[in-house]
Amino acid sequence: MKNKVEMLVVLNDTQLYRNCDEEALGAALSFIKEYKDKITHLVLNGDITDYEQQSKFAKLPDGYQQALDEIQSTKWLFKYLAELCPNAEKVMIDGNHDMRWSNMMKDQTMGIEHWLKTPSEMFRYKELGWKHIPYAVGNFYRWHDRAFWHGSRAGKKMDIAKAELDDMLGLSVTTAHINRNMYHEEREATGKLRSAYTHGGFSKDNLNFVRSANSKWSQGFGVYYWSKETGEQAYSINMRHHKPEFIFEGKVFSGRGFKIFDKGRKIR
Repeated sequence: MKNKVEMLVVLNDTQLYRNCDEEALGAALSFIKEYKDKITHLVLNGDITDYEQQSKFAKLPDGYQQALDEIQSTKWLFKYLAELCPNAEKVMIDGNHDMRWSNMMKDQTMGIEHWLKTPSEMFRYKELGWKHIPYAVGNFYRWHDRAFWHGSRAGKKMDIAKAELDDMLGLSVTTAHINRNMYHEEREATGKLRSAYTHGGFSKDNLNFVRSANSKWSQGFGVYYWSKETGEQAYSINMRHHKPEFIFEGKVFSGRGFKIFDKGRKIR
């Protein structure tokens, strides 16, 4: 029997809609479209929707419309990926931003139908074939010897990848949450080699991380291969600030001109 090769793609921190670098996300989506017939696992690793109006940070005056724009953009993304990869195992892992849904106000005059639904109902997880994992310590998606969860550590100077690995006993780990790409590898006393990745995602640099030399702010996502014969082979796709393109296997993937809001408006 031919050795089966699995291909997992993980995206995180899209922070739809206003805080998303749409063109960088567009580059990643063009990659998924190119490899859709080879992708066996597709993981959205948290902070897919921003829910900025429900956060503790500065807000726009038109919060109701902003929340609707975020919801419509997210609806489109889940539906698009489900249709693109119908045979892949699809997993949505909540991040801390996704949990802001619980802060939605129930408006008695307009929009009440949006606020009274759960995220699973709103985004049709079950209908579209998405497995949903709530955000909490101990909740993660396991793929062979690797755990995927959004992560909870932040900070500019901490070796976050190492810290997340230390928390995940016995497994390698892939996290998100920090808007920059990091990698750590270590060998246990038993001889087992474990690795930790964080992927930068697609959030805009609204906090000017890129100006701080020790922040290592960067965008990106993960591509993982696995076979019984070779085990895991992982790649971190990195994109430079305001450069929404990358090269993989000799092919250029670009998101120039991509606007997810225009896609979201079409499904209202």
